[in-house]
Amino acid sequence: MTNNNERGLGFDGWMKRLDQEFGRDTEQFDPRKPMDDLTKLRWLNAIDHRYMMALPRVRVGSADQALINELRGIAGDYGRVLGTDAPKLPVYDKRDVGLKVAAVTALIAAAFEYLAQPDYAQARQNYETAAKIYDMFDDRNQVQRMQQQIERLQFAQDNNIDKELLRLQRKLQNSAADSLDYVDVVIEIATIYRNNGDDYE
Repeated sequence: MTNNNERGLGFDGWMKRLDQEFGRDTEQFDPRKPMDDLTKLRWLNAIDHRYMMALPRVRVGSADQALINELRGIAGDYGRVLGTDAPKLPVYDKRDVGLKVAAVTALIAAAFEYLAQPDYAQARQNYETAAKIYDMFDDRNQVQRMQQQIERLQFAQDNNIDKELLRLQRKLQNSAADSLDYVDVVIEIATIYRNNGDDYE
């Protein structure tokens, strides 16, 4: 049960609390040296911890160049794990690591969007890179999601309302009526109409 002291922690307080609870692994890992499976697993867990601590900061008001550099370092380290020999024991799956590289790359794209001065060109480039990585590991759902993010960015840049509504209506037709995706699309369409002085029925 949450006590009154915990309620007053705020975002930064909770981040510090999480860091203390899960601990920060100070062990140094050198991928140029031979590693047994358990050492690789400890290395992967240390990267996962950094990922977990960075994830909540990818938002408006928190994203900055330092966060982007941190995320790039995390993606690079996942890539280095991916570049080592596959583990002999089933301690982790290389496909899962590859998908984490893609997920962090997509987060980098989002962080570029959330900068005080958004860099849409860099955001698009990173979404495209994430799509290619997802495609390498045959995650078609995430490839499609990255394509949708790229299309959304295009609307943010050129403000072509008709084109964006057409995209959303196609997405609506392909979504189950009782799904969260359907609700999200309806909200997006309603927001566009509201921002342009129209009512959406």
